[in-house]
Amino acid sequence: MSWRRRRSWTTSRRTRAACWCARGATAPSSVRTWTGSCGCCAAVRTTEELTGLLRGSAALTAKLSELTRRGTQAERAASERAREATAGAVELARQPSPGRRIAAETSALIDRAEQLNTLAQQHTDTAARAGAEASRAREILAAVQRASDRSRIALRMAGTSRAEQQQLIAQYAAQTDAADQAHQQALHAAQAAQREAWETISASPLANVIRGHDSDEHVPTAAVQIELLASMRTQLPAFEERINADRAEAVRRARAQVVELRASVETFRTDAARIKAEQELRRRIATEAPHQHQQEASARDGALQQQARQQVAAQRRQAGDLWGEPASPVMRPGPRTGR
Repeated sequence: MSWRRRRSWTTSRRTRAACWCARGATAPSSVRTWTGSCGCCAAVRTTEELTGLLRGSAALTAKLSELTRRGTQAERAASERAREATAGAVELARQPSPGRRIAAETSALIDRAEQLNTLAQQHTDTAARAGAEASRAREILAAVQRASDRSRIALRMAGTSRAEQQQLIAQYAAQTDAADQAHQQALHAAQAAQREAWETISASPLANVIRGHDSDEHVPTAAVQIELLASMRTQLPAFEERINADRAEAVRRARAQVVELRASVETFRTDAARIKAEQELRRRIATEAPHQHQQEASARDGALQQQARQQVAAQRRQAGDLWGEPASPVMRPGPRTGR
């Protein structure tokens, strides 16, 4: 093979070796790009990777915002529960205890209701007396009215007169009206006292005792209310213990919720930190990838050129051995011509 043919063959081999994908081969590790593909496809894959990085960064930003929001809410809730737990513990430590204070307040309400029911009974007794007085006055008035219907002679024989009868009628009529009025006023006062006592009982923490008796249209009598108040008073010690136990349980639940919420806050923070690290990595890759690709492309070209030179030298040596030609041309002196 001539020198010119060998050079043309070497050039075509160099051209075919320029694209590793066209050869169906994998580039050597020294010329492989960061994407893991061959050199000629690195630019295309780099653009696709960067587009994916940008799209993924937007999703990470949305997720980071959601984690930050939920973390803030959990932290605010934990602070609120911590304040509730602290306030509850302080209240339990105070003397008298919450149960004792509420039981004392309930006892005062019971005392007030008993006073009102006593007052209602007094008004009821007053109404009864006024009603009896009105009944007597009404009977006398009827008798006087019957007597006044007799003749003048009969009235004179009875030691009275028609004018005197008229005065008696007016007197007993006034007494009847006054007694009736007093009766109605006493009844209204008794009903008002009973209603106020019932409302006082209903507003107490032990209102569940009167469940089944409560009615907007009917207020129990003073006797029934007094019986209910006696039942409420017997339940005050157990009521005090239950209140203290409920407050202690509320403090325990609040503290447990604080622990859970703070653990959630830490989880949210950890996830947010991981997402921030991922975002930073994506930004760094997006920034450094083009420069790294350029460096690797230059290294790839240099390696290809070096490989091509080595192949050319090897082919020259092989061609020289095959044709019996020296590896490099040697200048020999030509024949001398006569002068």
